[in-house]
Order: sequence, then structure tokens, then C-alpha cells
Amino acid sequence: CGSGACISVAYEYDNFQKLIIAFTDGTKRESNIFPAPDSLRSRFNVYVNENSLTVEPTEVIPGTASWTRTDAWVSLLIILTLEMLAALAYLIYAQKPFTVLYSVAVGNILSTAAAWVIFVQFVKETALLWLFCLLAEALIIRLMNPRKMPMKDALTLSVTMNVTSYSLGMIISFWLAPLIF
Repeated sequence: CGSGACISVAYEYDNFQKLIIAFTDGTKRESNIFPAPDSLRSRFNVYVNENSLTVEPTEVIPGTASWTRTDAWVSLLIILTLEMLAALAYLIYAQKPFTVLYSVAVGNILSTAAAWVIFVQFVKETALLWLFCLLAEALIIRLMNPRKMPMKDALTLSVTMNVTSYSLGMIISFWLAPLIF
């Protein structure tokens, strides 16, 4: 946290939250218990008074859509890099042509854009968004490589990529996010 903003990173939050701030003078203040909105992005107004700390949920700032945020672009780059490396490893192992990597990149960008821009408005469960990306990427890989990638191989490749990026992404988001964002 800084003087004007604070960030919290998690995939799932409990329904109710409490904010505890420790100040440099050693004092601590605890907020009221407040409802955590059922959304991937939330914004709160925090009021720090002499003897109290109050948190109120508010609307997300206009103009902060996923694609206008620096952290979204950094996340997309990290996801794309991890999934391309996982795909490369799979293609070497399965002795498939490297030209399949083009469809991996296209599938990743299209599925991520659909999940982050469109479906996130209707689906709040990250597991369902992840499953959508997994299936959409497999389908795109298959459709772009009909002679090189049977559906079984496209699904195996997509599972390999998505499990890799999800697992390593969790590590990155919780260890490195405070440094990056």
C-alpha cells in the first residue's frame, strides 16, 4: 500500500472482508466488516480517521477496462510466454511441427480477449473462464491445423499449456505481483 492506493491479488475472496492497516507509528486500525463484491475487479473507498477505519465498496473507475490497464498487458505477455514455452515442449515431445505455434498464439490471444473483455461480465467463476480458454484454444489449434493436430492432440496440448500457465501464473501472481504492480 502507498499513500493513495492499495492493491490486493487473489483469485477468490470470502464474501465478507475486513481491512487492517498497520501504520508506521506502530498503531493499527481495523475496518468495519464489508461485503466483497462478486466480481474479478472491485474498488473501495477507505476512510482513515483519528480513531476509525471505514471501507465502502464503490464502482470501478470508468476507463479501467482490462485492456486499458498495464497489469493486464503484463499478465497477457506472461501468459502468452508461459503457454508458448509449454507448447514448444509438448511439440518437441510429441514430434509435431513447430508451425502449430502460430495457432497457439492466435488461440491464446483470442480466448484471453473473449474471457477478459466479454465473458468476465457474465461469469464470475475463474475456473469456468479458465475452462473456456482451454476448450477454445484446443478448438482453434485443431481448426488451424486439421492435418497436423487431431482433436485429441489439440486437447492434450491445450491442457498442457493451460495447466502450466495457471500453475506458474499462481506462483508469479502471489510472489511477484506486489513487485510488478
